[in-house]
Amino acid sequence: MDPARINNIKGAGTVERIIEAAKTQEGTSILVEECLGKPTRIAPKRADAHLGTPSWEQVYRLAQLLFLLGYWREPKHRKDTERARIDFAGGQADICHIAHACFCSVFHTSDKPQAHLAAAVYDHLNVPTMVLLYTPKTDTDTMLYAPKSIHVIDD
Repeated sequence: MDPARINNIKGAGTVERIIEAAKTQEGTSILVEECLGKPTRIAPKRADAHLGTPSWEQVYRLAQLLFLLGYWREPKHRKDTERARIDFAGGQADICHIAHACFCSVFHTSDKPQAHLAAAVYDHLNVPTMVLLYTPKTDTDTMLYAPKSIHVIDD
């Protein structure tokens, strides 16, 4: 898929719009069906995905799908080069961090692609984890995703 096109999809329902676009692309529709259809199933519609409690595996698989579709990946990192291999390995680590952070109250990162990926996944699956993007140059935080509820530790 064209990264410029899907990277401009933002806000609530990002994943649903990317899935719809991917289903119309030759070569990506099978990937989408395979990723969403495996146990535990991931609903392609946001309203349906909001009904259940997301598992670590669902968060991981959905983040993996968006990564493989090219969401927030630069085109130069999709070529068969050493830099692309390093980017791919780093992307896998980012996906693990996103999946693990779904059990936290706040996911705070200065990695812009990782933050956008987490925000899209968490929004789609209704994960109760806030996503904050830290910008070191300006020393500011931007909230990319604010859940309806948040994880609370009971004493």
